[in-house]
Order: sequence, then structure tokens, then C-alpha cells
Amino acid sequence: MDRRRLLIAGFVVGAATVSWQLLRHWRDYGADVEHSGESFPLGNLQVIVDYGYSEGGDRLRYMVIRAYAANSTVAERVADPRYDINSGSVPWVRHADGTMRPVKTDGRVYLFIGDELRMMRVDMNEHTDTIGLSRAGNLDRMWDYLQQFRVPGAD
Repeated sequence: MDRRRLLIAGFVVGAATVSWQLLRHWRDYGADVEHSGESFPLGNLQVIVDYGYSEGGDRLRYMVIRAYAANSTVAERVADPRYDINSGSVPWVRHADGTMRPVKTDGRVYLFIGDELRMMRVDMNEHTDTIGLSRAGNLDRMWDYLQQFRVPGAD
């Protein structure tokens, strides 16, 4: 009888652990995230921004910003080794160590300036707070604009 109780207890603990891990994955990697994007010229660049959001756009879950030469082709943009939108429920980005990882959906901004990846956590609304991006003038000023939404101590 003791062996049976131990087996049942092990099953319950195992099921709880698996459930907890699935919930963490769902929360961290965006099973409930909706997607949108925009593209705009910025000086001699074409900028593409991909958004993940929830709550009807009131909560920005992630933002990935990439820039290309204005005369780059669609094929070049699709083949970008810094970014992969086809790997799962959220995009993957190339980090400084060269590994591709899924974006976190905790309000993270990923801004590529060339091959350099800048990241920070922000608290933004996907509809209204992102309007200033296209008015920034260049990518460094865009990063400066995003600082006002930075979550202190969250990086």
C-alpha cells in the first residue's frame, strides 16, 4: 500500500510540474499574442517593425525593429539571418552570441542596428506609444525615443 501511495504522489507531483512548465512556456513565449507590423522609410533606410500585442493593443508584448538599405529587395529582407518569423508562435532573433532565440513576450524591444542587437523591456501600448518610431529620424534616436517606456531594472 505504501508503494502505491508513493507512486500516486509521484504522478501528482510530475503532472503539476509539467503543467507549471507548460503555463510558463505559454506565458513567456506568447501563445496568446496577436501580431501586426509596419514598414516605413527612415532616411536612407527601410524600417520594418513587427509587433506582438494583447488586450486589443493595450499591451505591447514584443517589438522587433530591423532596418535595410532603401534599395534592398524583398528577397534580401526575407533571407535576413538576424530574424526568423517561421519558427513558432513568435519570431526568433539572433543574439550577440550568434544563437537564434524566440523573442520574450514580456514587453521586450529588439532593435537591430546593423548586426548589433539592442534589447530592453518596456511598458507600451501597441497603438499609440509606437507612433513616434517613424518620426525618430534615425535608429539611434529611435532607441532614445523608446527609453521613455523602459521598465527600470527589468533588463
